[in-house]
Amino acid sequence: MWRKWVMLSVGVLVAWWWMALPRTAVSVAAQSSSRLVMKNGEVWVMSEDVETAVSRALTAVTQYNGYVLSQRTWVEGEGHHYADLTVGVPVQDFEALLGMFKQLGILQSEAISGQDVTDRTVDLHSRLANLGVNQERTRGFLEQTTTVTETLHVFQTLRQIESQIGSVQGQQNFLEDRSAAATITLHILPFIATPTPTPTATPTPLPTPQVWNPGDTAKTAAVQLRNNTQDTADFFIYYSIACGPWLLLALLVAVPVGVRVWRQRQRRRVSLMQ
Repeated sequence: MWRKWVMLSVGVLVAWWWMALPRTAVSVAAQSSSRLVMKNGEVWVMSEDVETAVSRALTAVTQYNGYVLSQRTWVEGEGHHYADLTVGVPVQDFEALLGMFKQLGILQSEAISGQDVTDRTVDLHSRLANLGVNQERTRGFLEQTTTVTETLHVFQTLRQIESQIGSVQGQQNFLEDRSAAATITLHILPFIATPTPTPTATPTPLPTPQVWNPGDTAKTAAVQLRNNTQDTADFFIYYSIACGPWLLLALLVAVPVGVRVWRQRQRRRVSLMQ
């Protein structure tokens, strides 16, 4: 009995050792001819009619066999409508639907990202294959048990392997399903015209009041009087020197002639009176 128990324990340990061996994914990788990439896109467009743009977007999603993950519309400010739409679409139609979304209005921004999960998927395939082999071996050990204790021990080991298979299978299915469908988020913004500013009248500047200072006015007048006096004196001095001799000569000639003419007129008056 104890020998059979030892052999059964050794078999279970060998199964666990087989699970811990490094996985090789050569055969699985050969089956995967293309890369598995989880694609995501995000687009911002500006539209004059947000509601119509949303309707056109939903029509395009249906056309490309997509589905709506989330949808939200709201109003801000002076009745301006906004909308957010997140959809899933088969990966082969990702670029086509993204192009349709960009034609719904004026493109403001665009972002595309992707995550390659090929290596992770291959690793999960390898782990799943190894767990399947260990599951079959453990079931074989279960058929060889002869006591309740042996049966419970092997059954517990089998349950742990089955739990790991379910976890790995779930991760594998998620990655395969996620890479088969891409996600696009559409943001639709309203077109808000920029208001034309109303020109404001430029106020007429008020004249700056001048301070009355009679002292400065008197000083200015005194300086002006002195300058005028100097100019007048300079004028007489200049012309007295330049024209004085000629004026004196004219007087010497004109005075005798004038005296003679005056005397002749006096004599005529006397003769006439007699």
